[in-house]
Amino acid sequence: SIRLAFSLLVCLPMGKLVDRFSRKKLLVARYVAVAPLVAALAFTSGFIQVLVALLLMDLLSYIGTSAMRALLADLTPREARGRISGARSLLLNSLSVPAASLTGFIYEGVDPRLPLYLISASSIVVAILLANLLKEPVRREP
Repeated sequence: SIRLAFSLLVCLPMGKLVDRFSRKKLLVARYVAVAPLVAALAFTSGFIQVLVALLLMDLLSYIGTSAMRALLADLTPREARGRISGARSLLLNSLSVPAASLTGFIYEGVDPRLPLYLISASSIVVAILLANLLKEPVRREP
């Protein structure tokens, strides 16, 4: 319930932040900032440390989700937005099934910290790819 209350307080301000600044820069910053937080979870102990790390990750998630959805709308023609949004959701949901199984296998069979390190490393890779490959539109969609 702490995380739910936190989300109720910060979701709208994070959405407003996305409207004021470059969506691409916010996404890159989000992925860069997530990397050390996720890695730090491997070393946290105690309720307060875990809660603080999760709240910070939630905050970054709200920024990232708002920026990604807004950017997707900016990059997609109006007549295709529903299909593109649906395809994105299908892809993410389809990938979550094998990812959960693989994460569980690594957690149980290799090292419980390894999934956190892999997420951290992949966040840096995503940030680099976004920074170098994504072209933010000059004009935002109204």
